[in-house]
Parts: sequence; structure tokens; C-alpha cells
Amino acid sequence: MATMQQTVTSSVIKLEPSKKSESLWLESWRRLRRNKAALIGLFIILLNIFVALFAANLAPQAYDRGSLKDNNSAPRWVTQIFPSMKPKDDGGYVKVNNDYLFGTDALGRDMWSRIIYGTRVSLGVAFIGPFVSIVVGLIVGLIAGYFGGSWDNVLMRLVDIMYAFPTLLLI
Repeated sequence: MATMQQTVTSSVIKLEPSKKSESLWLESWRRLRRNKAALIGLFIILLNIFVALFAANLAPQAYDRGSLKDNNSAPRWVTQIFPSMKPKDDGGYVKVNNDYLFGTDALGRDMWSRIIYGTRVSLGVAFIGPFVSIVVGLIVGLIAGYFGGSWDNVLMRLVDIMYAFPTLLLI
């Protein structure tokens, strides 16, 4: 009868020193840097925050101060792009004013200054919308989790209805 001989080969496993793991923030920053669209979006958000913080220094005039003699005046660059809009001797189409970058509104207020100050309102809405959603979601989730059962079913249907509407409309 043939006998089977077992041979044990000694294999040596080389362990390499493990490199130190990166933090989650560093990995997130690297992924963000690779995404060009996300970087452009980040730049736009940071620019809006900068403009909102320093609106008083960046705006050439106060947002609410106007002059009725300058009402509805177009900026000079508009008449350079659209020469047919230049004022005529018989009254013309628009008044041209070199003092205002984007012209003025019906009350003679500087549109550029109003746009700069408007970034404050836009950022306020951008941060208040998600904050309200978090607070409402937290309250509904706590009530549904605490009571459970039919309360949970009713509140989840309420949440489904809330999902049907954009956040800004609920504010």
C-alpha cells in the first residue's frame, strides 16, 4: 500500500509597515480638488460670502439712497453694446449715466449697490431653508420615534407630503 507523505513547506510572509491612514478631512479635500465643478461651486459660494460680509465697503452707494433725476438711467456700456439705444434729440430711448455701473431703477437707486447688498438676503435664505428643514425633520422624527405605531405611519405620510414641495416654498 502506498503511503502518502505530507510535506510542509515553510513560507515566510513579509509584512510591510502600514502607512499612516489619512484623516477623513484630508481625503475629502483631495476628492474635492479633483472635481472641477465642485471647485467652481466652492469659489462662487466663497465669493458670495465675501461680498455679503463686505457689502458696505464694496458698494459704491447705499442701497436705499436714490436720486429721482437719475431714475431709469442705463449704464454707458449698454449704449456701447446696443448703439440703437442712444438718446436722440427728440427725447431718446434711455438716459445714459456714467456714474452707475448697472444703471438705476425707477427711484434712481444704484442697481449695482442693490445687487451687492442683495447677496446678504440670498445667503440668508440659503442657510435658513436647510436649517428649518433640519429642525422640522428632527421634531417629526422624535415624535414618530417616541410614540411609534400609528403615530409613526401618520407622521411619515406627512413627511412624504412635505417632500413633494421645495424647501423654499415651505418657509
